[in-house]
Amino acid sequence: MSIQALAALRAPAHAAPTQSAQTGLVVDEASFFGPYSTVAYVGSMAGAITGAYHGYKRNDSIGWGVGWALLGGAFWPITIPISIAQGFGQPEKK
Repeated sequence: MSIQALAALRAPAHAAPTQSAQTGLVVDEASFFGPYSTVAYVGSMAGAITGAYHGYKRNDSIGWGVGWALLGGAFWPITIPISIAQGFGQPEKK
């Protein structure tokens, strides 16, 4: 089954898909993931921000801050609890 056929199955009856003038792609009025896309976006942003802070403060290194920010944005349901378990922003015990 093609992507267009799947999109036609889930499209609401009142909104027909339209073609974007800029990209030429078919755009559906409703988001593909619905309300979960908002949760994923907010979680990803929160994960990136908290990850950057935690990585920098824990290791006193910009590199670790960038690494934690990237991982926090991509895997926020995992990295946020790990950073809290490590003592959010607390320096690593040596």
